[in-house]
Amino acid sequence: NFLHLSLGLLEAWSVYPGIHLSGTAVCGSVFTLLARFLILVYQTLYLIWTFGPEDGVYLGINAESDFWWWQYIWLSILCMIPWFFDACLQFCPPLQTKIYTSRR
Repeated sequence: NFLHLSLGLLEAWSVYPGIHLSGTAVCGSVFTLLARFLILVYQTLYLIWTFGPEDGVYLGINAESDFWWWQYIWLSILCMIPWFFDACLQFCPPLQTKIYTSRR
C-alpha cells in the first residue's frame, strides 16, 4: 500500500503540473491519495497494536493481539482486491481493453 501511495504521489507530481485538468479529475486524484493514506495509517496502527502489550485497550476495544492481527490481514486483503483483479486481466489483454474502454 505504501508503494502504491508513493506511485500515486509521484504521478501527481510529475504529470499534473503540465496539464489542465477538470475539477472532477483533481478531486478524484486527491480522494484516491487520501483514501490510500488513510488505509496505510490503519494498516500501520493494526500492525503496531498486534505487537503491543497483552490485554491492551485500543480505541476502546479490549482485545488480544490475534484480533488486531486479523484486522490487519483483512484490511490488507481488501486493499489487494483491485490489484488482483487487474493482475488477472493481464492474462487476457483483449478482455482488459474491452473492460477499460467500455462506455458502461
